[in-house]
Amino acid sequence: MNKYAVIENGLIIQTITCPASEIDYYQGEKIQCDSGVSSKTHYYKNGFKLLPERSDSNSYFDVDLEQWIPLGTEQEQNELALAMIRDKRSKLLSDSDWTQVADAPVDKQAWQAYRQALRDLPSNYDTITNINDVEWPVPPQEM
Repeated sequence: MNKYAVIENGLIIQTITCPASEIDYYQGEKIQCDSGVSSKTHYYKNGFKLLPERSDSNSYFDVDLEQWIPLGTEQEQNELALAMIRDKRSKLLSDSDWTQVADAPVDKQAWQAYRQALRDLPSNYDTITNINDVEWPVPPQEM
């Protein structure tokens, strides 16, 4: 069993322990890591790094700047969260485009339902300030 970190926009969104043969079932960039890496304490930019201490709980970590950025008003937080949801949704849709080609060996209806659930996501959340509160649809299992 190996430990992996799933990276999205430089942030660790999930850590997984699984056999190497199963890691491709997980969406996102995957990097093998040691057991000490956690999504709550690390980020990835040219290697795993410890997150600096957060001075304000109303902030997000910018990986490019490598610092915490204040979120501002609740409306600004909502706009940022919705933008992040749309970005992730677009990536997941793009990653599953291959399932819609005529000769793809998949359950087309299940994948169409999954992709429609992704498209519906932003409209399911009128107000949201934390992208971690989103219930993401689960992609269908491969045959």
